[in-house]
Amino acid sequence: LAATNIPWELDMAIRRRFEKRIYIPLPDKHARAKLFELNVGNTECNFYMEDEQGNKVRYDKDQVFLTLSEKTEGHTNEKKEYLVPCSPGAPGAIEMTWKDVKSEQLQEPDLTLEDLNKAALFVKPTVNSEDLGKYIKFTEDFGQDG
Repeated sequence: LAATNIPWELDMAIRRRFEKRIYIPLPDKHARAKLFELNVGNTECNFYMEDEQGNKVRYDKDQVFLTLSEKTEGHTNEKKEYLVPCSPGAPGAIEMTWKDVKSEQLQEPDLTLEDLNKAALFVKPTVNSEDLGKYIKFTEDFGQDG
């Protein structure tokens, strides 16, 4: 059993040793929505936005995840974490690691719809259409769909 992101770079001798070559495509819209759900887990969510009249409108988690999945075509479930509590020049900023912060000092805010929308804009796809074309061509030549 083996896996690679660049099967076309494998030597023919290596390819001969693996009788089956199966292409596993990127997660589709519904799979990405499920990945959002799994990654958010039990985190408290506050999915509200204001309408034109200033009223708070609550959004269903499933619909939020499906909408985000539509904005993240070409993304994998590669986990990226960006932890920037404040800029170094902020008044009162103290350089420290997470080990220096006691758990009782941390207050985890609710996850908001704005947080997710910003993240969807910030994180770029991990695979481009040229790479996908290479996978499809390799599968046609040497493998099968998974």
